[in-house]
Amino acid sequence: RALVRSLGRRGPRCAGPTRSGPPRGGPGAALWTVAAVGAMAAILLVSSIPGDRRIEVGGRVVVVPPTLQNLLHVPVYAVLCALWWRALRGWGLRAALPWAAAIAVTYGILDEVHQAFVPGRYASVADALLNAGGVSLAAALLRRRQRASGPT
Repeated sequence: RALVRSLGRRGPRCAGPTRSGPPRGGPGAALWTVAAVGAMAAILLVSSIPGDRRIEVGGRVVVVPPTLQNLLHVPVYAVLCALWWRALRGWGLRAALPWAAAIAVTYGILDEVHQAFVPGRYASVADALLNAGGVSLAAALLRRRQRASGPT
């Protein structure tokens, strides 16, 4: 009885703030995390192809022009940043965007270092900057989206 009286009719009171916003974890967060890690694996796979800029598709050799190859860095790393943002938000991380950007930029730098060890490829500061540019673009668009929709 004493315990029931001490808890009151509404149950125990928490000293900390109440949680609001999207639920933490769950299958959605796990799927976004898998998607982000899968994107990183795909980037690693593509960057491990020896550097003659030729890709065989269905028995045909496709030559990827260097300009197109360089421009692809921006959308690829923008998507990687967005995937990590979505995954980290799903796990309840309040500062998901800075962390997502940091993960994507760091991975872009590490991928460039990795390419220094792939035959026919090389590490490129310009490519690392294009990767960071894609991350910056995604971060700016996501920040704008957050401001437009208000706090979640």
